[in-house]
Amino acid sequence: MTASQQRGRWVLLGMVLFFAAPLVIVLTMHFFNVHPTGASHGVLVAEAKPLKLPTSAGVDQSKLWQDKWNLLYVAERCEAVCQQSIAEMRQIHASLEKDIPRVQRVLITAQPTDASIKQQFPDLVIISDATTNTEVWQQVTALTQSQEASIYLVDPFGNLAMRFPPSLPAKDIRKDLVRLLKYSWAG
Repeated sequence: MTASQQRGRWVLLGMVLFFAAPLVIVLTMHFFNVHPTGASHGVLVAEAKPLKLPTSAGVDQSKLWQDKWNLLYVAERCEAVCQQSIAEMRQIHASLEKDIPRVQRVLITAQPTDASIKQQFPDLVIISDATTNTEVWQQVTALTQSQEASIYLVDPFGNLAMRFPPSLPAKDIRKDLVRLLKYSWAG
């Protein structure tokens, strides 16, 4: 066997290994049921459906969600837990630096909001309407299969995308949001 033939065989063997190795790895992972963990901390909504606001809200729905990612909090009354969540949303929003214009914060509540909330959170979009609160809450719980009050992420098309449980630290919500904004062309 000549040196040229020997080198040709090594090249052929290298090419076979190069193309076969990924297939062998994937089949091994499938056979042993190995699944890599995801990088997100929030709970992804299985079926993204648009949130529909009733006309009684007095809000142009197409403009509310348009061109922005939305951190949404739905509460019947905005008491201590609600205000803490809104404060966390503000801190997350402020930490986004150059991506601040791509995200807005929305509170939907059944009762008229306290003037102190509007003063504390001036750029918070507040929708105070009992019908809206009830309808949005029903949609959110149906889509996320969860009854606990959480921070939700709504995409620029109005689809509910993620739920962040109340036990999740703000830094983990921020990590998910930063990663999403990094790879997202929308919003």
